[in-house]
Amino acid sequence: MRATTWVMCVVLATLVGCASDPLRITRPQELPLADEPASAERATRRVATLHFYTDTTIIEFPAVVRAGIPATVFVTTYGGGCVAEDTMVVTVVGLQADIVPYQRVAAIGPRTVCTLELRVTRRPAVVTFATAGVVTLQVTGRRQPDDVLFTRRRTFRVE
Repeated sequence: MRATTWVMCVVLATLVGCASDPLRITRPQELPLADEPASAERATRRVATLHFYTDTTIIEFPAVVRAGIPATVFVTTYGGGCVAEDTMVVTVVGLQADIVPYQRVAAIGPRTVCTLELRVTRRPAVVTFATAGVVTLQVTGRRQPDDVLFTRRRTFRVE
């Protein structure tokens, strides 16, 4: 875990609780939307990159979350010159919220020109928990350079 993520967890733990499970490898059939195959003709949708070499996603949530009231969670994604942010799928069932951010990758062809840059994007997702208690927030994304899907979990309290 990166030092800044750990510090954020320690600070947030005093306010709302913060825990994480080891990374869990995710099977593609568990995704709410399937990755589209790469194409030279059109841009394709894929699960967003949450872990880029030594940089890993930061999951931020409010210090106070109340049952029945929407709360904004922020997830950090990584992209580049030919990668744009796309949809974010949020599913809340009981005391668990699943978030899967997606990105759109430009068509890769002989005339494709991409800038060499690393874009770090703080993306919002709105979650509403109907009841109070300890909730689990799961964020699924892609880990680079090995291109593996994984899920990161955080727990916190809803009043």
